[in-house]
Amino acid sequence: MNLIVFDMDGVLVDVSSSYREATREAAYIFLRDVAGLENLPHPLLSLEKLAEIKQLGGLNNDWDMTHKVASLFSAEADKYYKGDIGSGNVIKQIFQEIYLGEELFRSTYGIDAAYCHSDGLILKEKLFTSKALLTSIAVGNTLAIATGRPGSEAAYPLKKHGLDMFRTVISYDDCILEEGRIYKETGKCVSLSKPSPFMLDKIASMYPDAEKLYYCGDVGDDMRAAKSSRYPYIAVGIAYSAPDEDAGKKALLKCGADMIIDTPEQLARIGGEK
Repeated sequence: MNLIVFDMDGVLVDVSSSYREATREAAYIFLRDVAGLENLPHPLLSLEKLAEIKQLGGLNNDWDMTHKVASLFSAEADKYYKGDIGSGNVIKQIFQEIYLGEELFRSTYGIDAAYCHSDGLILKEKLFTSKALLTSIAVGNTLAIATGRPGSEAAYPLKKHGLDMFRTVISYDDCILEEGRIYKETGKCVSLSKPSPFMLDKIASMYPDAEKLYYCGDVGDDMRAAKSSRYPYIAVGIAYSAPDEDAGKKALLKCGADMIIDTPEQLARIGGEK
């Protein structure tokens, strides 16, 4: 039995029209409506340029990515990226309103949207692969997910597409809980989001009898997390979601990818030929 752990965005789920677009649009709305900038390009950046920035690493989630993009245009961004939604983090709030949509934002956070009053981009997400292929990979293997999404946003596509073959899902919420525990016990502030191997270590510890361990990710921080884990993960670089596939492959290999997957169908190679 092998353990195959998947990142979610850019690996299982096509987020080019959801998270990626929410990043560009949230940064644009912040710069226009909050920072007061005029004559901005729209979109601010191409998807290719956005991918280049993300591959540089150090961006724990798409809120950080949005802050980074906004910072390229205005020093005001730092001032509005503190605290949380409802307590000063305007950039995060704009992003969540765009991504979730007015109704889901209200039900999630208990406050009304202030910047976006349309359907959420989460509705545009699609799977890269099929349920049938993932079900076939699960035969003889244990499948799990390690994602930077909040737990509720990780559960959404799994429920929507009936992906019940994943035995364990570790999310951003798990990182936050452990960070809080460490701070309470030691007074130290740590980040356990990727490239930290925390999520991968936690999953591997749950399956001590796994023969081989794989982690499938689409950015350099995924590869770094796999290679820094205390468990012998094989780092699987996913290139099919990159706007520039050749550049994506080079970045993944530079960060330690042991193998590259060019198409969703090639996922069947992981954990044994099928």
